[in-house]
Amino acid sequence: MKTHVSKVMTRRVSWLGPDATLPEIARRMRAEDIGSIPIAYNDRLIGMVTDRDIVLRAVADGGEIERRRLQILRGA
Repeated sequence: MKTHVSKVMTRRVSWLGPDATLPEIARRMRAEDIGSIPIAYNDRLIGMVTDRDIVLRAVADGGEIERRRLQILRGA
């Protein structure tokens, strides 16, 4: 049995810009019950952040997360 992408995809996509803080991203993920969120700039997808990215690359490193922005996740 074939399942077409259109049957399982999300049509209303939530996204944030590259200046979003990690807590802002985490709150949006929690509010929408999602595990990843697209990051867009000038109407173009420039990346994705997952709950795993936040835990492994931000929380696990310690420090002050409230002010941390997406730049710390780049190159990951």
